[in-house]
Amino acid sequence: MKKPLQSQNEGYFTWRNGKLVRWSNDGLQRILKAANDASKFEVDPVTGYTVFTGEAIHVAHDPRDRELCKALEAWMNRLISTKDRTAIVNEINRITGSVRYLHVLDIDQEGCAFWHYQIADMTRIPTPTETAALMFSEQLVMGNLEDLKRCAQPDCNNFFIGRPNKKWCSDSCGSKSRVRTKRKRDRS
Repeated sequence: MKKPLQSQNEGYFTWRNGKLVRWSNDGLQRILKAANDASKFEVDPVTGYTVFTGEAIHVAHDPRDRELCKALEAWMNRLISTKDRTAIVNEINRITGSVRYLHVLDIDQEGCAFWHYQIADMTRIPTPTETAALMFSEQLVMGNLEDLKRCAQPDCNNFFIGRPNKKWCSDSCGSKSRVRTKRKRDRS
């Protein structure tokens, strides 16, 4: 049985251009993909541009994307390697300390007014590291990173959310690993 992630009603909000912006419940998948993409960024030695090397195709990318992905990857690595979250929380607090938070009055489906609390004010465009810290902290607070793991397949090493006994991010990685182990055992 699969563990449910966020429900459709969960999520978080930011404030930008005078509007309340709802972040969808795919935020966890976004930060996992960004952290997994961090190793695919390289600096082109000829041009000096940051490039994203997806399936051997070099695509020019904004260095801000790389900074965001690298920050998420670093926090996820630390979260997996240590169960002490104090240092991670302190670092995120230091980074997001300049982000202003609001509470915003809104109307629910029945027409009743209510407050949204702790809305990040994104009027000032945050740095990539601030954005990564906000994204990561929301998922951490919602408990979505409790079962965070790194794929045991050496060629993959992607982050994923899985049961305590799960070692691989996908069936294909598990298959590759078992075949590799069998071939190694057969050679011996």
